[in-house]
Amino acid sequence: MDKTTIEQLNSAAMQIILHAGDCRNLLNEAINDLLDDKSEEEVKDKITQAKKEITKAHVIQTDMIQS
Repeated sequence: MDKTTIEQLNSAAMQIILHAGDCRNLLNEAINDLLDDKSEEEVKDKITQAKKEITKAHVIQTDMIQS
């Protein structure tokens, strides 16, 4: 098994931060859409997108822990 380099670790950390931040932003947008009486479909779509983003962050984190 290859060792993880500092560069790989830094890159993974930045990707995790990016995806987690995107998730947070999408959830904030979903909340604002609820407050603005937007359609249920629009809100659900943003929540679905947020779940995909946090899943990407989780996969990167798990890969790093396993390596």
